Amino acid sequence: MWIPQGSTARFSTASAPSSSSGSGSTGAKSEPESPRPSMDEAQKTFNKVFPVNTAGADLRPVVLFDGVCMFCNRGIDTLLALDVNRKIRVAPLQSEFGRALMKVCGRDPDDLSSMLVVEADKSLFSKSDAAIRIAEVAAPHPLLGGALERAARLLLPQEMRDGAYDTVAENRYSILGKREECRLPDPGDDRFIA
Repeated sequence: MWIPQGSTARFSTASAPSSSSGSGSTGAKSEPESPRPSMDEAQKTFNKVFPVNTAGADLRPVVLFDGVCMFCNRGIDTLLALDVNRKIRVAPLQSEFGRALMKVCGRDPDDLSSMLVVEADKSLFSKSDAAIRIAEVAAPHPLLGGALERAARLLLPQEMRDGAYDTVAENRYSILGKREECRLPDPGDDRFIA
């Protein structure tokens, strides 16, 4: 399901070079219609997503993805299909929740240069480390997740993994395109944060 064009929940898809790269060519920055969250607002939102002092709280990690990137959305569809044990939650980077989680974890809320994995303890994984963390958490069996994580880290140094990640990230809109609307949660799926 997608937010209809013109809805107040629509996110701008304007791009600008990311400040996280020396060349300025990786990723994009959003130009949200709402102001940046204050740290207090961001912390309140973080506490809604990760209510750590609540019995039975949902503390599953959250994958933040570029909600207007069709390549990224296909990746999320694949992740949700493979996550048979429902161990991961997802939200667009451009959403109120995504922006607040990024702010609390010390990341620029306008930076769309990488998918992120946010944990309840405010751990933040980006680029290839995010992909490895997703495989580790969402694997159907813990031994498989651990084996994938160890193999990726042993066989490929982080610089090589992140270099490959950056190449895909820089070209993600040309791979499958870009939508003007940001993805909304699928009805009845508690893995989407909205």
